[in-house]
Amino acid sequence: MTADVRRAMVVGAGALLVLGLLAVVAAGDATGTDLANRLAGPSPRHWLGQDGLGRDVLVRVARGARVSFAVAAAVVLLSLVVGVTVG
Repeated sequence: MTADVRRAMVVGAGALLVLGLLAVVAAGDATGTDLANRLAGPSPRHWLGQDGLGRDVLVRVARGARVSFAVAAAVVLLSLVVGVTVG
């Protein structure tokens, strides 16, 4: 394995780790609206800003990451079961 491949693997694993930690520890209301502050930019309270309905974008990304990781785990588990059974 070359150094470039190792570096890419470390960067990819680090990104997955950061997203995984974000999905686990992020708290907040993903559906609460704040129309007075809609489309607000990043701030100390809302790191990625707010969307068109005033919802916190970072919290919504974290909730989406939870769903994505759950679906990915289910697909891997299903593939493992089918692969072992067929093989």
